[in-house]
Amino acid sequence: MQPIAIRLGQAIAIEGKTAIPYYDPLSGSMEEVEGIGAVSSKVPASSKEATNFLKDKLPPGVFVVYNESQNLFTLYYGFRRKGTAAVREQKIKEQAAAYKPRVDEMALARKRQANIDFQPFGANSATPT
Repeated sequence: MQPIAIRLGQAIAIEGKTAIPYYDPLSGSMEEVEGIGAVSSKVPASSKEATNFLKDKLPPGVFVVYNESQNLFTLYYGFRRKGTAAVREQKIKEQAAAYKPRVDEMALARKRQANIDFQPFGANSATPT
């Protein structure tokens, strides 16, 4: 299996905040709500700028290694444990606290989507007498 490679100046899709169309069944109108989705972005042409760009955009545990001869970045995944068990536990708590708002936001988006998908048969039609 080959590792993922990213070239300088390459257009990539990264996770970010974007406007998502949302149909409100109660009012019958289409709105745009802010949500998390794929956002098109371009990797900078400079290797130093690209390193900082990718560091900011990649999830925890993913790191990049620049190969000058091929002029590309290779993505690797892994964690290095440093410090004592107490430091480790503190970092785990901090990461969980930082991740919780995203989990809540995703749950709300799933709830909205469930409301859109579920419309009982004949809900909008008049009942026969």
